[in-house]
Amino acid sequence: MEDCYYYNDGTKDNLTYQSDDFGSVVTEGLQLQSTSSGYQKAVMPTDLFSTNDNVFCEVKLGTYTSVTPQLALYDSSYTSQGSVTGDTINNYVNSELSSPARTVRNSAPAVNEIWKITRENGQSKFYIDDVLLDTVTRTVNSFRFGFYTYNNRTEVIKYIKIKPL
Repeated sequence: MEDCYYYNDGTKDNLTYQSDDFGSVVTEGLQLQSTSSGYQKAVMPTDLFSTNDNVFCEVKLGTYTSVTPQLALYDSSYTSQGSVTGDTINNYVNSELSSPARTVRNSAPAVNEIWKITRENGQSKFYIDDVLLDTVTRTVNSFRFGFYTYNNRTEVIKYIKIKPL
């Protein structure tokens, strides 16, 4: 697999949208903005990783309205195979890398934090700014990394980096 990057360079070629293209490039990065009351999802790259692929996805948070972009593992049907999200209203970061969801930090996400999910040897690990917050051993079928937004939220991702380990 080749490295896949999104930087604020005016391109978003590696993003695949579930329905409408709800992403746009702004000065700060990639802006995801929902204009409906339903979930809108985007994944990257186009090809699926296999269960045994060792890979990571790293994002740098930009501005957002109340809820951060959800960083998730999605299968080919856009069904989540594990995710992480944050909330400024209730001041927490949740991991749903396994079920049920659990709070892994009792403070709100901050602009410029770097979130990373690694998949290595059957384990999903979640880091914020290189601090390990969750480790889950779980079978994850073919997957891609992705994001969702919902109900008129606006979220900005400063960069996306996906690389093999």
